[in-house]
Parts: sequence; C-alpha cells; structure tokens
Amino acid sequence: MLCVQSHKTTSNCSGIRDKTQYVSLRTFDSSQLASDFAFLEGGARVADNAARDTIHTSETQPTHSKLTPKQQHLLRNCSSRKITLRLMPRGMSRHESNQSMFHIKSKTISWTAEFIFTCKEGNVRVSTIQSAIKESATLKDTLSNLLSPKSSAIAPEKLCQLTRFSGASVDTLFVYLRREHVPANEPLYHALKPHATIMESLSKKVVVEYPTFLVCLDALEQSQVVQDVSNVGDDVKPANEVKVPSSDSATHLEAGAIENDTAEISDEQNKFEAGVGLCLDHVASSGDMDPLLPQSDDSHGEVVDSSCVSVELQ
Repeated sequence: MLCVQSHKTTSNCSGIRDKTQYVSLRTFDSSQLASDFAFLEGGARVADNAARDTIHTSETQPTHSKLTPKQQHLLRNCSSRKITLRLMPRGMSRHESNQSMFHIKSKTISWTAEFIFTCKEGNVRVSTIQSAIKESATLKDTLSNLLSPKSSAIAPEKLCQLTRFSGASVDTLFVYLRREHVPANEPLYHALKPHATIMESLSKKVVVEYPTFLVCLDALEQSQVVQDVSNVGDDVKPANEVKVPSSDSATHLEAGAIENDTAEISDEQNKFEAGVGLCLDHVASSGDMDPLLPQSDDSHGEVVDSSCVSVELQ
C-alpha cells in the first residue's frame, strides 16, 4: 500500500519489529508477551535443527552424541576403508531404509544398495533396494543374482520389466555409481568395473546412507561421467610440478653462483678503494692538515674530519 511505502521511506522503517528492544512494564501487554514467546520458540527450533544436523557439521562425519554403537562401528570402519559415509537425520526415508551394518565377528560390512535399471528404448526405469550385500561380492555376481529369476530378490512385477537386462550378458552392462552432493537436474556418475568388489567400487567415494548404482544397456554421455583421479594415467603430470635438476646441472649452477658473488665483491672493493683515494686526495690538496692524521677538537675531545666527505658502500 502507498501509506505503508511512504511510512517506510519517511521513517526509514524496515517493517520488522525489533524483538530485542527494551519495553517497560507499563507498556508491556499481551501482544508483547506473545511476541517474546514466539521469539523463544524460534530459538529453540534453531537449536533443535542444529542438534539433529549430522551432515554439514564437518567434511567427513561428526561424532554425534545420538549415534548408536552400531552406527559408530559402521562409520569408523568405512573411514578405515577410505569410504566417506554420511548419515541423514532420523525420520528421513533413506535413513529408515538403510540396513547397512558392520559385523564385529567377521569384521566385514554388509551394505544396503539401490539399483536403478534404465534403458533408453521403451523408457524403462526400475528401482529396487537390496540389503545384506557383502562388501567382498563383485558387481557382476550381485547383478547376476538380481537378474536371475531363481535367486532374484526383486518383486516379480518389477523383474518382468527387466527382460532385456536378464537376457543380456552381465559383462555387456554399464554400471555407474551416483555421485552425491550435485544438483538433481545435473546428475553425475562414477564409471565402475563389473569385476570390482563393492568395497573397491566405493573406495574414495562419498556415500549418503547407502550407494545408488545405475545399470544401463548403453553407455552414458561423457559429460555425465566423472573421471576418478585414481584412473588417470601416470603420463599426466600435475601443473605445479617442480623439476629437480641433475647433479651435473646443479654443479654448474653452484659454480656460476660462486663466480657471480666473487665478481660482485671485487666490484664493491674497487669502489670503496676509489672512494677512499678521492677523499685522501681532497684532504691533501687543502693543505691545512696531515692527510694521514685526523684533526682533533680539544673542546669536545672528538675526532673531526670536516673536509672529507663520507663514502658509503652501496
């Protein structure tokens, strides 16, 4: 409204009441009480959100007081395997469906994983979540068990949609791992090898609750695939690489530096001697004192040389 805009312009008012402004008891009414109560509720809500946030408090995974011993064992052993595991707050559907755990007796991890089978032809996209997958199992064996009608744990109504995948050889499938913390409309994936184990596939990766694998009949576009640093060839050198000279070149450099230092010292010594010679010649030409002896001032007992100019070593 015009009156509100004019009020904000004339009084420089933002329209938001100062919640911490002092209010005397005479002017304190029910509206002030309700406002203070809402302010306290807002502070309690912010504190509760910070206490339940277990993702953005550190780069790896925080030591949260509400984590169960099972979750702490899982996080600790994932870190030893170079897997960055991040847990979501309680109540999230992904957190509730995660059954990954660390087995203390066998010292192994059994994973919950999501497999998304997608095909461009026919617009096929089937998603399934499987649990109790051993970290030592290869992707090839895991996919063979999932696509086999006899041993598959996928629901029959979903399995019938995967006839193209079950009819094809597992070696011809393309398996990718979804990269976390990227925009949903611009997904990125890590290319995986079918003969690699689950632990090898997740090494040096970030996993939120459990991994999401993408299985395709055709390869993805190159812009959607992330090249891992570990897969880069040895012929690629870093941009800031420093070349170390050989012993012969180092000897030549050291000898050249010594010669340069010697030449500079000789030049400075010649300049100093030339300056002293000019000073002595100037004193001798004046004729009022011995050029080799300084003149003494009896009043102060100091040596005074008023004729000679100071020569500084530049």
